[in-house]
This record gives sequence, structure tokens and C-alpha cells, in this order.
Amino acid sequence: MKIDHPICTELLYNMMPWMQTLAFGGEVPWDEDGVVVRMCPDTGNAVEVRMRAIKEA
Repeated sequence: MKIDHPICTELLYNMMPWMQTLAFGGEVPWDEDGVVVRMCPDTGNAVEVRMRAIKEA
């Protein structure tokens, strides 16, 4: 897993289960095209995160 920018701890905690699911080959059937979309729990800073697994050769 790689995060290129500083990130809010609340958002990171919200993303972590989904990052682990994707990292170990899991899928989330209700998300479109293998993209997991999550929102920051802090509604005052509306940040939407889209995650997907990238298979490395």
C-alpha cells in the first residue's frame, strides 16, 4: 500500500479495511468496476476517496 500525500487520521481509519481487502485480492461487489469509494467522516471537510487495486507485473 502506498499513500503519496499526508492524510487525515479519521479518513485513514475509514479506508484501512478496504485497502486491506483490495491488497489481498478481495473485491467489494457493490462498488462499480472494482473501485471502492469512501467519504471522510468529517462532513466539514468533504473528501471523497476512490481506491482500486493495481496489479503489478
